[in-house]
Amino acid sequence: MSIYFAEVRRLILALLITYGGRQAYRLLTTGAVTIDIGVGRRLRRLGPHSCQIAAAPETVFDVIASP
Repeated sequence: MSIYFAEVRRLILALLITYGGRQAYRLLTTGAVTIDIGVGRRLRRLGPHSCQIAAAPETVFDVIASP
């Protein structure tokens, strides 16, 4: 009789682990949970960024304004 209960307990544990893993995978793939491992991101200060452009102002405006 105790062998039957041990098998049932083992089956329930396996089902719970499988269900938990499935739910964790679903949450990660849908973006509901994010894990930040610090790879692929960089921090920049807020504020205006300036750069030198070696083109006429009219050309720069035309390029920015084009769709």
